[in-house]
Amino acid sequence: MQTIKYTFADGTTSIVEVTEDKYLIHLELLQQEKRNHWKETRRHTSLYYFTDMGIDFEDKRITNP
Repeated sequence: MQTIKYTFADGTTSIVEVTEDKYLIHLELLQQEKRNHWKETRRHTSLYYFTDMGIDFEDKRITNP
């Protein structure tokens, strides 16, 4: 038997014992969820991400006198 730990939105957790087959299905679903997230974020990098890392971009629209 394997255990799956669920964390609910309110912060409470629950541990459920499942068979090996259901555990493998659970792992596959988690991997698919990660792949979907990677697919969505691969092309979209937030400017806040760069700002948090200390990287700033020059605004070419602003001209210096």
